[in-house]
Amino acid sequence: LRLAAGGLARKLGDDHPAVGASLSNLAAVVQKRGACAYYRGDYADASGARDYAEALYRRALGVFDRDAQTPPETTLTALRNLGDCLVENGKPSQAAPVLGRVVQLRERLGLPLLGCVEDHAAMLHDAGKYDEAEASYLRALALAQEAFGAESVDAVPARENLAALLWDAGKAGEAEPEYRIVLERLEALVGGAHPDAAAARHDLGEVLVELRRGDEARQLLARALEGYGAYFAADHPDVVALKARLAGDLAPHAP
Repeated sequence: LRLAAGGLARKLGDDHPAVGASLSNLAAVVQKRGACAYYRGDYADASGARDYAEALYRRALGVFDRDAQTPPETTLTALRNLGDCLVENGKPSQAAPVLGRVVQLRERLGLPLLGCVEDHAAMLHDAGKYDEAEASYLRALALAQEAFGAESVDAVPARENLAALLWDAGKAGEAEPEYRIVLERLEALVGGAHPDAAAARHDLGEVLVELRRGDEARQLLARALEGYGAYFAADHPDVVALKARLAGDLAPHAP
């Protein structure tokens, strides 16, 4: 494929759409090689392969962007694959604009948006672009509610993502009601004993700690520990950490 791409470029010119397609195909093969390297534990080779695939996808997209006749589906595939490379290589600041283009193109083509909007929001979040991430998470929540119903358990992760973003952005007061809704929905839909409900109590409890509402936080975190204990071994990291938390600065003080 590398020889084919080079031969096509020499014969047809660097900007010929066939060259772009060949580069994109080569990038996909290199990307798969990187995935194989990752799964066998060769992380340096995996990172190098993703870097090489990234460069190839960018060259291919340059060709596609200059050629008005390139089918948008072809551009979309290359953008999605480039975004995956950047995400896997821990480059959220670079992945975010690429995934933003994915959202725009899928919207133009009338394709489902929920997954790509969530992915774009996550990269904005990881890149520290909290205001943009909040807008994208709100859009993802609206799409999830439209797709599954506002009361559906399938819409809960979108609200949980929004709550986590608000918390990370220093908006614990705004995160609290979102986490409360998450907990209420999980208790109603999967039951209060479910480990997801325990995790929601844990998150809400930590937000309340940040809001200096220790008594409320302690009760929620104690219930979260009970929930974890029903599903996880005593040496599970979440159980150990929460026990230490409750025994530390959240321990009740003697009157």
